[in-house]
Amino acid sequence: MQKVSRTLLNPKTVPISDVVDLQTALDGKATTTQGGKADSAIQPGDPRLLNAWGNFKGTSPLAVNKSYNVSSVTRVAQGVYDVNLATAMTDANYVVTVGVRGSPGHNTHEPEISLQTTTSFRIQTPSDGETAYGLSDWDMVSFMVKG
Repeated sequence: MQKVSRTLLNPKTVPISDVVDLQTALDGKATTTQGGKADSAIQPGDPRLLNAWGNFKGTSPLAVNKSYNVSSVTRVAQGVYDVNLATAMTDANYVVTVGVRGSPGHNTHEPEISLQTTTSFRIQTPSDGETAYGLSDWDMVSFMVKG
């Protein structure tokens, strides 16, 4: 199992002794070491972990491939999806990051987030389809939520 130092992220402020085992962090069982002393184990809900994540097949028929803290994904229209969270966020000011993997013949544009509440948000996936700008369904839409 590979260990990655947070020092790689910002070597000016984080000592090399601050190391997190990424795989066990994802399993909710990691510990961090700071100056050689172990912190308590990372548990679900720890502020260092994502609040929700997922990926789904955006083309028909829609299918959720993997997710965490997501109760459902609904296709509202072509290139428009509502994501419902299983556990509400504390407020609607959380961060959502979205990426798409598409089909040949489409040029992707920045996915958009709208209608963000404590329990849901909307993803819109635009493209130009090499002819006109509009919304498109994509082979895979991935997202991460951090609040």
